[in-house]
Formats: sequence, structure tokens, C-alpha cells
Amino acid sequence: NVGVLYALAYAEDAMGQQGAAFRLLAQAGQYAPERADVQKLLAIVAGDIHAYRDSAAAWERYAALSPDDETGRRERGFAQAHAGQLEAGIADLRAFAARHPDDAIGFYELGVAESAADPTKGLSSFDKAVALKPDFAAARSARGALYYREGKPEAAVSDLERAAASEPANAMILYRLGQTYLAL
Repeated sequence: NVGVLYALAYAEDAMGQQGAAFRLLAQAGQYAPERADVQKLLAIVAGDIHAYRDSAAAWERYAALSPDDETGRRERGFAQAHAGQLEAGIADLRAFAARHPDDAIGFYELGVAESAADPTKGLSSFDKAVALKPDFAAARSARGALYYREGKPEAAVSDLERAAASEPANAMILYRLGQTYLAL
């Protein structure tokens, strides 16, 4: 019963058991490949466990089933970029950003994808994300990390300090901030 599998997977995901949720959703997806809700949750859970190829494939199936869901196409692009399909991912993310110029998440995800392809190219997208949402810790952290990699710790420190203030338990942000302090 696909409905039962989906409900169990939803519960497992809510309890932080993404591995179990992924297995249940993969099974549900085999039984009912036409269910967009199954494909969407499978894509999300696969991304959560860093199974980016599986996530990108599930987002692709979801996009075919729900072609009007712009957010799904954005997330497909982000998953593709994580799976190493940079050209396809960046194309999806650029198209989304062009259609949704007020979406900070879209610009953040575009910045991540662009900087994966070329570390010097994501900065303008991170700038747009931060301009749209000044308290966006992930965008500030990514922009700070990019500045740090470019050898500009003076530019990095304010972004990383604001990101750390927003998410004081985020080990990656604290690590990046510490590295920046050492560089200064």
C-alpha cells in the first residue's frame, strides 16, 4: 500500500530517521511512480542524506509530474549541481532566479552552484541573496567562505560573525569563522 509506505516514510523523516524514510520512499516510488508527492519527499530525503544523484533523479521525475512547480525545478537544479551535473543545475537555477528575482533561496542556491564550477562566480548571487534577506545565515556563511578562499579575510569576517550569531551551534560556520580569525 503506497499510502501506508508514504505515511511511514513521512513519520520516519519527522523523527530524523532519513535512511529508513529513504528506503520506504524508494519502495513506494517503484509501486507508484506517478505519485508526485512520493517523488517530492523522496527527493527531499535523498538530499538530506547527501544522496544527490538519487535526489536529482527524484526531482527530475517530480518535475515531469508537476511541471508548474517552480520551487521543484529550483530544487532539481540544486540537486543536479550537488550531483556534479553543474551545467544542467546552473541552467535551472539561473532560469528560476530570472523568473523569481525576489527569492533569496534561489540566489543562494545559484551562488553555491556557480562557486562549485568556479569559485569566483558565485559572489554576485550571494550578494543578491543577502540583499534580499540580510539575516540569511547560510548565504552569509557561503559568501564569507568565498571571500576567505579568495584571500580576503577582512571581507569574510563580518558575514561569518553575523552567520555565527544567527546559528551559534553551526560547527561549519564556527570553523570558517575561526579560520578567518587565524588568517587575520
